[in-house]
Amino acid sequence: MMRIAAVVLVGIIAWPASGQSWLTSVAPGPRAAAMGGSVTLGLRAPEAAWVNPASAAWADGGSVSVRYRDDLAMDIFMAAAVDRFVFGARQLPSADGVSALAVSGAASHELKGFRLGAGLHLVEQDAARGQDRAMRLDLGVSRRLGSLDVGLSVVGLGRGVDAPIVPPVVPREVATVLNVSSLRGEVGPLDVAFAGHLARYQDAFHGGVGGELAYWPVRGRTFRVLGGWQRQFGQDAPTFGASYTGDLLTFSWARSEYLGATTHRFGISWR
Repeated sequence: MMRIAAVVLVGIIAWPASGQSWLTSVAPGPRAAAMGGSVTLGLRAPEAAWVNPASAAWADGGSVSVRYRDDLAMDIFMAAAVDRFVFGARQLPSADGVSALAVSGAASHELKGFRLGAGLHLVEQDAARGQDRAMRLDLGVSRRLGSLDVGLSVVGLGRGVDAPIVPPVVPREVATVLNVSSLRGEVGPLDVAFAGHLARYQDAFHGGVGGELAYWPVRGRTFRVLGGWQRQFGQDAPTFGASYTGDLLTFSWARSEYLGATTHRFGISWR
């Protein structure tokens, strides 16, 4: 049976030059930030398609997240899914006059148990020296193996943009990413899940792992604690967060550090 899903993400980007993880920039959302920068492929979160477009097959619901940093810079990401289509917007204010707009789309097709995905990014950056345009392509594949979802993606194919925006709208160079995530399993009164990733980017390996403990004393009310560890550009840092799911909404928070800067993410999602 053929299953086709599509995701369309629109990002409006502007950020002062400072060190950040490329994976953090392309996978917005508190959950991934709390779990060492690792996305959960089968969770139906639309933002996972920024790391592996094959996850567009699971896209459902919507989300809004806000990121704050020590220097008060922040970004806002919004996405909503309708009939396997997801539309989103992302904005990062800047103090240096450099901004960018990325219009992105991804589609996933299921074939013999494999989900194959492709994503396209159309990027336009505005700086003092003028405009710079680029097109980037992402390719991904994923498969469910028992209680695990395994995905491999190549992101950032094509010409990049030269304006000094950090984090970039899309990776400035080609990156290869391996993702592994689990379905939730019961351990006593708790639900347990984990996710991890390993990426090859700019001639170096980066990665992270994370886990989730969930407790639901009453059906429809779930409390979660998340934690992880990530290594980006030779630096290690812990990550952690929490979330609560009610009847309709999930409220999430995550905290992480990179190059001495503390980042907080707050999010609301619905499925």
